[in-house]
Amino acid sequence: MSVEDLVYQRELWSRRAAVARECGEELGELARSLARVVEWNYFGRDCVEGQSVYDGLAALIDSGVGTLERVASDAVALAAAATGAIRELESADGVGGTLIGGQ
Repeated sequence: MSVEDLVYQRELWSRRAAVARECGEELGELARSLARVVEWNYFGRDCVEGQSVYDGLAALIDSGVGTLERVASDAVALAAAATGAIRELESADGVGGTLIGGQ
């Protein structure tokens, strides 16, 4: 593996970390926005169908918010793992350089 390959690998892992971090942030924002979609029953409390529709919609939205929050958390963890991979590459590169240099 050449020096250019190592630099390229670091750049790729850096980009992966940045994209995952951005996805985590955006998915978190989306979850917060979705949670506000149905803050109260717009369909009417005196209407049987209105309450039923509201309850179903609220449950669906809660489920979606939970899913988005989990995926956002996974993206943040992926960003951390990619950042860790960069450190591992740098460490391995340093050890390899020492071994090759005979020091």
